[in-house]
Amino acid sequence: MIKAYQEINSISNELPDLEGEKLTKPELSGKRFAFLYIEDKRGEEQNGVLRLDSDGTIAEYENPNEAEWEVDEAGRLLVRSKEGIVSTVFNKVSIIDDKYELSGPFMLYGKITHILREL
Repeated sequence: MIKAYQEINSISNELPDLEGEKLTKPELSGKRFAFLYIEDKRGEEQNGVLRLDSDGTIAEYENPNEAEWEVDEAGRLLVRSKEGIVSTVFNKVSIIDDKYELSGPFMLYGKITHILREL
């Protein structure tokens, strides 16, 4: 189903380059984030709150599009669906007042940007 959705929406499987600080799994493990999204030009809307558990699972938030996470060799946070497909690539990394703010494209639909703001 996800592959068909990607094809209908002309989504690329290429991952965008990292912009900002390189991430590591130990830095992010156990952190809680406000999970937001921007679609079109409507501004930010909240999906909920999630926690990145050290075992690579996502807690406190339930959606089949966001089930697991990892940090790749380039230092990007990759979120995977229940099927193991990369659903979001958090490739823009900022640290504001000692807290992470990450953003990147939702790979399953080309017009949505996801944002994680550390709580």
